[in-house]
Amino acid sequence: MRVCYEFDSKGPVKLPIQYNHILQGLIYDHISDAALRHFLHEEGFDINNRRYKMFTFSRLEGRFNMNRDKGTIEFQPPLKMTLSSAMDVLIEDLSEAFMKSNHLSLLGQPMYLSAIKVMPRPSISDRLKVKMLSPVVVYSTGKNMEKTITYYYSPMEANFSKIIEEGLHRKYQLIYNRRLPEPEVSIKPIGHIDNRYMKVMEYKNTVIKGWMGIYWLEGNPELLKVAYDSGIGSKTSMGFGCFDIL
Repeated sequence: MRVCYEFDSKGPVKLPIQYNHILQGLIYDHISDAALRHFLHEEGFDINNRRYKMFTFSRLEGRFNMNRDKGTIEFQPPLKMTLSSAMDVLIEDLSEAFMKSNHLSLLGQPMYLSAIKVMPRPSISDRLKVKMLSPVVVYSTGKNMEKTITYYYSPMEANFSKIIEEGLHRKYQLIYNRRLPEPEVSIKPIGHIDNRYMKVMEYKNTVIKGWMGIYWLEGNPELLKVAYDSGIGSKTSMGFGCFDIL
């Protein structure tokens, strides 16, 4: 299930450029079901010692001015945010809470929900043209002299598709309790992609590298449905890996 929330305010909304954790906080703070909020925030779905929250969200959309020297971005209302989840109950709970709340804010700046658009389920084939609404993050970790090293992959590397594929299979197993016989998933940039599409972000003092852009996403339609609902790549519940189908 997927929705687009539109928020309005009496004036501009100023945020740090690295605002993913602020949007994530807005989501968690307004889940009214305490058990659901605790589960998603503290636990998540576990499979093979990996945890998934089964939701993703976009960057904020709207007119903005960015001040890189001060590290701030100022949005002119209205602001839009897309939220997608394989858990309909999450979106239903959050949407109702947003509608009822008189205390919505970002960094103490009051705003109100002006519209909710439930997005119709798109037709999902085995080949989709997709546009990232938030950067897709793909990485692996290893040890070097007892120090943990994190390596972030680019879309030009073979492991980029492979790691996305593995993650989608785990999510599919969590949802349906079975594996698919057709495992392969690939994601390939459309046109030339270079470092202009790479986004170096900071989430709670952790540097994360992700990629925007337009891609061909190919594979079993059942896996691609999971990808659409819950995002691709890693750290989707931090606001990464959300895409739109063109």
